[in-house]
Amino acid sequence: MHTRTLGKSGLKVSALGLGCAGIGGPFLGKHGEINGYGRVSDKESVRAIEVALEMGVTFFDTADVYGCGRSERVLGEALGSQIDEVVVATKFGNSWSDTQGSSLIPCRAVGTDVSDRAIRRACQASLDRIGTDCIDIYQLHLGNLSIDRASEVIRTLNELVDEGLIRYYGWSTNSSVHAQEFADQKHFTSVQFRHNLVSRNDAMIEDVVSKFDVAGIIKGPLGYGLLVGKYGRKSMPPADHVWHGTDFSAGNLAQILSALESVRGIIAGDGRSLTQGAIAWIWSVDRALIPIPGFKKAEQVRENVSAMDFGPLRRSQMEEIERILAGVSDPWSQ
Repeated sequence: MHTRTLGKSGLKVSALGLGCAGIGGPFLGKHGEINGYGRVSDKESVRAIEVALEMGVTFFDTADVYGCGRSERVLGEALGSQIDEVVVATKFGNSWSDTQGSSLIPCRAVGTDVSDRAIRRACQASLDRIGTDCIDIYQLHLGNLSIDRASEVIRTLNELVDEGLIRYYGWSTNSSVHAQEFADQKHFTSVQFRHNLVSRNDAMIEDVVSKFDVAGIIKGPLGYGLLVGKYGRKSMPPADHVWHGTDFSAGNLAQILSALESVRGIIAGDGRSLTQGAIAWIWSVDRALIPIPGFKKAEQVRENVSAMDFGPLRRSQMEEIERILAGVSDPWSQ
């Protein structure tokens, strides 16, 4: 239960990894949208990663754009000499500025670039920030890149493998059609996509993960905080938080919050928290899937990682959860 094979790479990793977007702090997307979960403390982030290592986590996922390089730097600092004992995945494709945002959040993604020169420059910068000489999994971060451009990216990635700068590569995309363009490549070992209690991507599991010996890295397994039970109808996240300005009292979000209380009741008998139940749901869908819940604090890491002690949900629990969520719509498809 506690380990998974990361696709055709053969790399063994913990059944749960950690997503490191949160420890980069808030940043603005290309259209001015807020990314991130409020202010962070680098000291607390390092401590949280140390706790993860102590608890047996061996897989960490980040990206160069998270906090404009901050996430990679903090992760590298925390891993230190233990970096050779874990698998680190990062991403490329976005460019950013740490001055073109707002007064509250100056860090902002400003464009995209997947030219050969840009990929090589981004790869070396990530190597330097993380503090390693080879990236284990290098992932394209542009989910809807055209197929023609993707084929050009593949050539550069294969060259980086040959040069020893990366070991394997993957694609962070919710499109199974796009992922299949990479899937038969020798060094393509994982696809990262959203799949959780209320936002499904069965096509990716059926068309890519199951057919091509590719690992499914699950981003947003906790719905970017929506599925952990912390929000209520009157919640008002701060101005530097991805959920800032969200009305939880109406529409499908209110419906989801209500349904989650019923889901909590189904899993509570096992002693799991709602968070741990949402993570276990991923493992119950397919054993090739590796959830990477985010974190900002050590106590969040402890709760997330402890989900491995319970394992997958029982079939009866899965069936009851499906019944409850049958009428709930995907908040990210709106």
